[in-house]
Amino acid sequence: MSAAPAGENGPDPTGGTPLYPFLFSLYPVLFLYQHNIREVPWTEALLAAVVCLSIAIVFWPFTHLMSSQAQKRGLLLFLFLLLFHTYGLYYDLVVDWLPRALPLPAVHALAFVLPGGAFILLSLSVLRARAGLAAVQRTLTAIILCLIAWNLAGILIHHGRSLYWQANRHGSLISAGIDRQIS
Repeated sequence: MSAAPAGENGPDPTGGTPLYPFLFSLYPVLFLYQHNIREVPWTEALLAAVVCLSIAIVFWPFTHLMSSQAQKRGLLLFLFLLLFHTYGLYYDLVVDWLPRALPLPAVHALAFVLPGGAFILLSLSVLRARAGLAAVQRTLTAIILCLIAWNLAGILIHHGRSLYWQANRHGSLISAGIDRQIS
């Protein structure tokens, strides 16, 4: 009886849990918060980030049903989160092309055929891949880190600018009060 190659049924030789799917789960919240920063309190954005990260954490164990390799599991979770976060945008684009006489669940089922089929095909290709996943994982990690850094920078710049103007306004009010007391 021959032994299975390392990583197929045994422990994963590549190490621990990849972080990029979990970071990616935060990206839509950061993007939306940055673009709506004046309308959305930071506490609501934080709550949305916790919910999105929780979704990724809850679905992580389910990826183990499909593969024991952390690289494959990370890519599967990333594909699921990509589908999860983009389905609404996709649906808004295609809903006008779908028959209006169908009930809403049927419309969603029909709309889901293309992204669902793409998800299944991509997931199967990840599961069947024998090599090259480390390069994909490094590339996705770099892209997601850049996206998150860009949005965090925009958020921090906005809040830093707000604090600066508040401090200047407060300083101006104090100096105006002192000037009135002197005169």
